[in-house]
Amino acid sequence: MFVRVQVPPGVLSKKISCLLAAFFMPEIVDMFYVYAISSIERNYIYVGLTHDLEARIERHNNGYEKTTSPYSPFKLIYFEEVEDRQVARAREKYLKSGVGKEFLKSL
Repeated sequence: MFVRVQVPPGVLSKKISCLLAAFFMPEIVDMFYVYAISSIERNYIYVGLTHDLEARIERHNNGYEKTTSPYSPFKLIYFEEVEDRQVARAREKYLKSGVGKEFLKSL
């Protein structure tokens, strides 16, 4: 059963809108970014996946992400541009592994 809901413009946050678009209409999301950010003040590296790299890093630096807010501010240390979400997810998992983290620490 499907329910159609009319949502006025601006009600959904940009993050939710983008996630919905990526899930239901992947053809409109043309690129994915696998990225690594490093805390400027603490010894912490975060690896993530997004389709809007600039906005995502801004969210991390402004404390909007629960996982990374205690470690902000961040600097971008690595990113890859990937056309396919599955490939991007595989790269993200690799960079989160022990070998991947060692590579990121060597940058």
